[in-house]
Amino acid sequence: MVPDHSPVGDASLIGSERAFMADIVSRTQALKSEGKSAEETKRVLAAEITAKYQGWTGLNRLEDAIGKAYSGPP
Repeated sequence: MVPDHSPVGDASLIGSERAFMADIVSRTQALKSEGKSAEETKRVLAAEITAKYQGWTGLNRLEDAIGKAYSGPP
């Protein structure tokens, strides 16, 4: 596998990326259902994801991904 923002790896990268995206979507939905604003959700979740996925590269657009998850379908 040749990802666009991280080192080359094997097919296990697919599962890792899926888990990463699922974390973003599920936590965004949970925070939104708690009544958190989009900005508050971005702040809280960006800190959580950065801590959970230490060493990952390409997290510079994390708040964009959270914003898209926040405004997407419930």
